Amino acid sequence: MQEFENLFFKVWKNIFIRNEITKHLELYRDCYKLKVNKLSDLQNYSNKEYVSILEYYPYSLSSGCFNKLSSLVELEIIKYKGQINLSDLESITTLKKLSISEDLDQELEVNSLPSSINDLTLIKYNKTIKPKVLPESLTNLYLPLFNQPIEKDSFKFNSNIELLIMDRFDQEIDKDDLPLNVIELVLSLFNKPLNYGSIPNLVESLRLFKFNHPLKPNLLPSSLIDLKLDNFDHLLNVGDLPLGIIYLYLGEYNHKLEPNVLPSTITDLSLSRFNHPLKKGDIPSSVTLLQMCEFNSTIQVGAIPSSVKKLKLSYFNQPIEPGAICFGVEKIRLLRSFNKPLVKGSFPNSVRTIHFSVNFNQSIKPNDIPESCIKIKMGYCFNHLPKLTSNIFSKNLKKIILNRGYNHPIPDDLKDIVIIEK
Repeated sequence: MQEFENLFFKVWKNIFIRNEITKHLELYRDCYKLKVNKLSDLQNYSNKEYVSILEYYPYSLSSGCFNKLSSLVELEIIKYKGQINLSDLESITTLKKLSISEDLDQELEVNSLPSSINDLTLIKYNKTIKPKVLPESLTNLYLPLFNQPIEKDSFKFNSNIELLIMDRFDQEIDKDDLPLNVIELVLSLFNKPLNYGSIPNLVESLRLFKFNHPLKPNLLPSSLIDLKLDNFDHLLNVGDLPLGIIYLYLGEYNHKLEPNVLPSTITDLSLSRFNHPLKKGDIPSSVTLLQMCEFNSTIQVGAIPSSVKKLKLSYFNQPIEPGAICFGVEKIRLLRSFNKPLVKGSFPNSVRTIHFSVNFNQSIKPNDIPESCIKIKMGYCFNHLPKLTSNIFSKNLKKIILNRGYNHPIPDDLKDIVIIEK
């Protein structure tokens, strides 16, 4: 009898625990995210301990309004106006992410922000940042409208910040002004000359959308991997860009290139406005993705190296000489303007897919398309299509995509591989 009672108790206990776990999991599922429009909504909410994400819309904070939010990880304060005090948030010891959308009436003071947060967004904050105001725990900081001079030691105690975004910031940056260990830095409207040490030594990703001042060797840190300069248009010389960059975007750059000006480590290269004849050696032999938007100049034989696997030319409309595109390229996109006759060797025998421009409307002759090609896409204007024969299209070709405006009968020997876009 005793053994039976013990067994019953164990089974009952397991069922009870399982039901309790299920109940709490369901509460977490249903209550993990809460949106409150009135302070009373939060005060009267019965399952505060299950809330992980809170969107807070009331204009005011009352003492103790965040009590019992023992699982809160993310807090977004949408409409609050006033000064944040530590006492308003001190009960939330689990808080990791804080976002305040409205402007604050005063400068942030020391201990006005929770010491536990590692992700801070102050959407409209545009007041001085004093030393020790920002928690030492911060790893991500987003200040979209901040545009005040950086005081000495403003970020001295924020060695954990790895992501810093200041979209409107356009003030002088001296050595050690920014967090020393930042890895990703976005300064969208910054357009002041850089000093040595302006960009911290550990930055790997740098976005300077408006910057347009000369660069010199060692102005940019050797740690850089990803560099985006949307508005930069000063002549680059050898050594101005640090060796080690892998991803490079130059939005406005339009100067002749010379060998070794672009680092030999680049794999992804985008030159939006560049429009000068392309010579052999201008593009590093490390590049695997090459995109040139407004380029419409001649391409010297061997100018596009064999390392390039994907080539995108948006407004290019020049004859492609045999050998200009080296063997190795697998995908070619001629998106907008290209409408020149093809010749044997225009495309290397490594190409697998070709996307012709909207304007392309040339007859395709024998050997124009290499045997390696398995897919062709024609643009809106294309209205020439030869019969599928061994001396025009290789038997390796698996797909021809035509625009719905194509108005010729499809030859019987092409029907199996032709697709008409809807």
